[in-house]
Amino acid sequence: MKTKTITILLAMALLLTLTACGGGAADTSSYTSVDQFEGEVGFIEGPSTVTVDGINQMMGTKFESVSLYPTYNEALLALKADRVTAVAVGKPQGEYSASTDSSLRFISGKAQNPLQISMLTRSDEAELLGQINSALAELKDSGELEALNEKYVENITVDGAALPSVIQGAQMITVGVSGDNPPFDYISAAGDPSGYNVALMGAIAEIAGFNVEFVTIPFSAKFAALTSERIDVFFFHGGYFSSEGIVATDVYYENMTNGLLVKK
Repeated sequence: MKTKTITILLAMALLLTLTACGGGAADTSSYTSVDQFEGEVGFIEGPSTVTVDGINQMMGTKFESVSLYPTYNEALLALKADRVTAVAVGKPQGEYSASTDSSLRFISGKAQNPLQISMLTRSDEAELLGQINSALAELKDSGELEALNEKYVENITVDGAALPSVIQGAQMITVGVSGDNPPFDYISAAGDPSGYNVALMGAIAEIAGFNVEFVTIPFSAKFAALTSERIDVFFFHGGYFSSEGIVATDVYYENMTNGLLVKK
């Protein structure tokens, strides 16, 4: 009788544990295609509404629900804690995370809905907008824009981006970075803003002749920081943008491929 009672109690404890954990995480280690994934997907909050149906249509997946996270790091923590089956990301973010974290892997998805990056500034900053676009054109023509892309995105350089020398008496431009969006902008091991966007803005500043100060601001606060003149520019991962009082620079980066970041 005593043995039977202990067995029943152990079974109840196991049932409660599985219930609390949502039945345990599915083993996806053998999956090689995005269309094999089900369950719950993590996604980063943005300016537009995100639904699980929209994600499934975009990526060809079969997820049943979506959890939105304000930062990329929070989505990664949810993945590692088995609160989501996968995190939907663009190819650059997925490949960066998989290359710098041995517990993760990236599965490439469909080539559609391109990731486009531009910068946003206030519409009354016409001179600044012109300076940035002119510098972007010069960097593109010289091949330096592609060289920065190869260094920080294609080859995944994790070293801190070299910042331009301070120009005495020059205008100071305050740039908002999320610090949470590798390989485009993130905080390096030394605690400094780094990544493709940061290196690019440094190159633009040298051409345009202004100084740059980087400040870390959550994406959800960037529009308010821009319109209140706390910052002058921020990187926008949505390409072209139109809103009262805000204008976008030319698009300087585009990638057509998305995918899933998953645990090994």
